[in-house]
Amino acid sequence: MNEAPRFDSRLRKRASLDACLAAATTFAENTELKALILDARQMADELRDLFDNAPCGYHSLDAAGFIVRINDTELGWLGYAREEVVGTMRMTDLMSPQSRGLFAAKFALLKQQGRLNDLEYDMRRKDGTLFPVLVNVLAVYDAAGRFAHSRASVVDITSRKQAEAELKESELRGTAIVRAALDCIITIDSHGTIIEFNPAAEKTFGYLREHVIGRDVAATIIPPAMRGDHHRGLKRYLATGEGSYLGRRVEVTAIRSDGSEFPVELTITPVKLRDQTIFTAYLRDITRQKWAEQELRRFTDEMQAVSRRLVEMQEIERRALANELHDLVGQKLTALGINLNVVQLESAASMTTRSAERLQESLNLVSDTVESIRDVMIALRPAVLDDYGLAPALRSYAAQFAKHTGVAVAVIEDGTARRLQANAEATLFRIAQEALTNVARYARVERATVTMRTLPGSTRLTIVDDGCGFDPSTAHRTARDHGWGLMIMKERAAALGAELIVESAPGRGTRIAVTLKDDAA
Repeated sequence: MNEAPRFDSRLRKRASLDACLAAATTFAENTELKALILDARQMADELRDLFDNAPCGYHSLDAAGFIVRINDTELGWLGYAREEVVGTMRMTDLMSPQSRGLFAAKFALLKQQGRLNDLEYDMRRKDGTLFPVLVNVLAVYDAAGRFAHSRASVVDITSRKQAEAELKESELRGTAIVRAALDCIITIDSHGTIIEFNPAAEKTFGYLREHVIGRDVAATIIPPAMRGDHHRGLKRYLATGEGSYLGRRVEVTAIRSDGSEFPVELTITPVKLRDQTIFTAYLRDITRQKWAEQELRRFTDEMQAVSRRLVEMQEIERRALANELHDLVGQKLTALGINLNVVQLESAASMTTRSAERLQESLNLVSDTVESIRDVMIALRPAVLDDYGLAPALRSYAAQFAKHTGVAVAVIEDGTARRLQANAEATLFRIAQEALTNVARYARVERATVTMRTLPGSTRLTIVDDGCGFDPSTAHRTARDHGWGLMIMKERAAALGAELIVESAPGRGTRIAVTLKDDAA
């Protein structure tokens, strides 16, 4: 009898527990659902934020072309508020007149194909200004397969269009420069195929541009003897990045369409692109320049020959005049001096004091005149130069020079002395003579040194002073200060085939060195 109440009590407790468990379960399920709903709302907010603030525009159109959805980014580009656009404006209302027809055709095609990519339109802002966009669009269909709406992504390509316009303008400028250039401009690819051939190249090589584009450059403008070098050089550059002609101005030989060869000045510039390297060659026909250089060399050679001949004739005239002074004037003055001495001796007893003084003055005048003529003869052509050579002639002239100018000159021989050809000795003597004359006129010193050095294969004459010096680069601008003297010395050295070097600076003295190789002497 007592078991039934206890059983009922247990049943009631079990039912109560089950109710509590059910309530707890329901509460837990509601809490989880709320959390899921909250997460879903947060995700929706994030997606909406991403949609509205994406770097590109997004919009959806219904079947009639009305805007049913548009993000903030695209609205910001257009300058409209959402309520001004959504449900009230067609997409064509926001386009330029030129883009509306294209859009209508593409929108109809979208309904059929379901997707279109890379469509370009000009959009119109609220203020009437236009900007270009790139559109990729997807069609969305309902369960019956009917077109429901579109989903489109839009990119503002203003910067790209500006860059393309600038690039096109740059290319046009580059093309204009290439077309107008006076030099030949030829561009090849990494295979040696011609891809550019400007009008100057057409005129110079005798080809039309359309006939050479696509041809091998070596077979077109490079002489057969040089084509192997070209192919090896191109192959080496592509393999190592090194080329002997690149970035330098060189002279090479080219060939015209008629097979004639001619000299050109060549500069090659490589340009590395993404998939290959191209090479632009700048060529200039230097046929006239080479002809002018040859003519200049010929004229220079002729002038040097004339100069040498003039020097030779001058030395001949100097020698003849010196001989005449010696044989005619000198000997007669000597005879006159002897006669006056005889008269002085024979008439000393009967001669008055006044006459004796006059006679002595005449003897002194004859002696001075003979000495002056001897100096002139040495300056014209010292006999010692012909008889004994350059070094003795320099010593003789140095003594005379010191006596007349007060500048002491030391003459030094270095090495085993040997005689040079007569014209070489005469030229070196004249150079030393001119250099010492400049020392006396401009250097403002009391000493100078002349050194004759015999070297293996050459002879070097050096004249050095430690005077005021000068700037050799400006000496040619004035003939009164060193200009003529230096020019004469250089002309004499060039006519002889010798090298003359002038080293000087203000306050640091002057050094003139003449080097004559044995084969020139």
